[in-house]
Amino acid sequence: MRTIHRTDGWNIDESALESFGFVKKDTLYVYEKQLLDNTLNVVVEYTDHTFQVGVYDVELEEEYLPYYVTGSTGEYVGKVKELVEDLLESVKRYCATVSPLAETFARNIQQLFGVQGKHPFSDGEGAMAFYHPVTDKWFALMMKVPYRKFGIDQEGTVDAVNIKLSAESIEKHTDYKLVFPAYHMNKKYWVSLVLSSYMDEELVYRLVKESYNLVSPKRK
Repeated sequence: MRTIHRTDGWNIDESALESFGFVKKDTLYVYEKQLLDNTLNVVVEYTDHTFQVGVYDVELEEEYLPYYVTGSTGEYVGKVKELVEDLLESVKRYCATVSPLAETFARNIQQLFGVQGKHPFSDGEGAMAFYHPVTDKWFALMMKVPYRKFGIDQEGTVDAVNIKLSAESIEKHTDYKLVFPAYHMNKKYWVSLVLSSYMDEELVYRLVKESYNLVSPKRK
């Protein structure tokens, strides 16, 4: 049994993994650490842009099952989950850099279409919408989306952008890996693109341009 932690939005430096303490086994990187006075052994594996975590009871020589149960409560299991998350954050800080796609999206949209992002909701934070300068309609909505909203069994959020596409483009590009039916919008017309370091940047801006064209004034 493993918990899955995707690395969307991060570029993992595999050489840094080895410096951190991971051991390479074929295409797999493995790191082990004991926690809580050596009563638990944490095994972190990295391959194919994904971390997988297993937690084992050292004395019983079996998996520590409460760790895998979503919503499990109690001081001990809570501490275990906290320590594992801290470990993964340490790995990220040491071995990863933020995806430039998420970092530069707003600036690139301004350069391509001459528009600046605006916060569309009353809290003034979070999501950023990009409006067509003539029709004043959204053609892109950038936000952080919980992984679970995309059917990914993982805690945390990922940078994503909703765009409008033709039915043909939606059918062609929706892969449930980096392109999903739109979060919080009409899935018949919109998709969510995960702004991951594994996403094809050229494809992202080509699809955003399609979205821009779809909300442009109709030719008479």
